[in-house]
Amino acid sequence: MSKYYQVDMIAKAIKPQLVNGVWRKPKLSARRVASMRKECLRYGTINGIQAEWNPEWDRPHKSWIPPMPKGHAFDNKKDERIALIDKNMKAMPKLIIETRKEAYLSKPHTFLDVKLDPEDYEDFYKIGRRVSNAQLRAEREKEAKLKEEAAKQAKLKEAKKKAAKKEGKKGEEKAAKEEKKAVKKGEEKSAKKTAVKEEKKVEEKATKKTEEKTAKKTEEKKTVKDEKK
Repeated sequence: MSKYYQVDMIAKAIKPQLVNGVWRKPKLSARRVASMRKECLRYGTINGIQAEWNPEWDRPHKSWIPPMPKGHAFDNKKDERIALIDKNMKAMPKLIIETRKEAYLSKPHTFLDVKLDPEDYEDFYKIGRRVSNAQLRAEREKEAKLKEEAAKQAKLKEAKKKAAKKEGKKGEEKAAKEEKKAVKKGEEKSAKKTAVKEEKKVEEKATKKTEEKTAKKTEEKKTVKDEKK
């Protein structure tokens, strides 16, 4: 009988051992360990020797926590359905008005089967609708407020336009004055330049005349001297 079948060595032979930093396989195979366990539990012996099976020799079972049940999709998505219903219910008044409007416009209302325009629908729709006096007053007050606001805005626009026109006129006048001043300055400069040019021309003519006179006198003197000789 191998020494590994002895009671003292079973604990080491059943489990893997760490030797010099290396894990080594158990000396006894799982089949032999299972047969030894059955024998010990049935007859209370291991290879003919009386012994009790130690529960620590068994392989430890993995701890397992069962997951939560998934349940049914109808129950799981209940919150989403409620949120969607609330969202749609908020938009229901508009949808009801639109559907009634479409139904009203789709049907003929005169013997000529003439359909109403969408703009005229509201007036006809109010005729068949029950409206309280308080609602009518509120509508009238709203219309009056809107008219007042529109009038105020129109006045503000007119005032702004007038102010802009005044500012524009003043700016135009200033620009015209500046242009006139610039034109005057340019004319004065041009007049000065022309006067200077004319003075230069006069001086040049005078110098030419004096030169001609002196030349004539010198020629006359020469002729007189030649005649005397």
